[in-house]
Amino acid sequence: MNMAINMLDYDSLIHEKFSIKENNNENIENIMNNFLHAKYGEFLSVDRTSIEKLGEINAYVDAYIPESIKSFDGNSYLTILKHVFYLGMDINDDICITHGPSIEIAENKIKNALEIYYNNNSEKLLRAGFDCFAKIPEIKMSATPVIEILRVIDEKREVILSKNKKAELKRINYFIEFSGTGLFNFEEKYGKVVIRPTDIYDNIKKSYGIFPYLLRERPGYFYNVTSIKPYVRAAYSYYYFVALSGKLINMNVEEMIGKYIEIYSKKIDPVKFQNYLHELFDSGILIKNGNKISGSDSIFKAFINKE
Repeated sequence: MNMAINMLDYDSLIHEKFSIKENNNENIENIMNNFLHAKYGEFLSVDRTSIEKLGEINAYVDAYIPESIKSFDGNSYLTILKHVFYLGMDINDDICITHGPSIEIAENKIKNALEIYYNNNSEKLLRAGFDCFAKIPEIKMSATPVIEILRVIDEKREVILSKNKKAELKRINYFIEFSGTGLFNFEEKYGKVVIRPTDIYDNIKKSYGIFPYLLRERPGYFYNVTSIKPYVRAAYSYYYFVALSGKLINMNVEEMIGKYIEIYSKKIDPVKFQNYLHELFDSGILIKNGNKISGSDSIFKAFINKE
């Protein structure tokens, strides 16, 4: 680990002097935590394993985000964000100066880390429920360029695309994204790209289906497709609580909409949200129980890594 490079990210805009009797990691950690709590708030802590002396002393800061809504079993939880920013310290004799980013920069770094955390979990949910998400018509429609090529590969065992044609170059770029899945062989000749199935293609098709398998293997790519993202986010506004509670729970639509807005900092049209829910019900990602909403046991277990 080399935090010297990271020190160039921003100027140290907040600093304070402290007396230090012994220059050891325990005292450094205590001083840095006192500085953190006084300047930035209580739900921050220095990662003691990250304290490193590189001319000056550096340490990463972890953030603990208290959940605004208690879980359904009555316990409150914290979301832990690792290494959201760092602190520096200079020591001369028995005086040390601790310094860190401005309040605004620190808040933005925590906000960005939280956004990354939620988006990573959303991608993880897409991977956990890949076979169900693949059933949603709007998601399949969003992947039409990919599915069109898959049909040609199934029928002719190859597809030939020209790099000189804009539409075909776009299709080539789609499949370059999937080159690491082991499903396709690529051969380039005279400005043409030939895509053929590999030896595992037919077995994967039989076991999972090719498009669902691509969703599973490249969730980050598909999650960022504009028309796919809302369905995954709507589902995560339920499975977010499942991950906290460690069990399937019953919720209502209003609770899910509230969490959707809180997580993604984006308003959602209730009519659109209801439409997303209907597709999630039809695909088996969510289950409707009267006026309440529950989830899939298999997706739940895959999402929280129980199987």
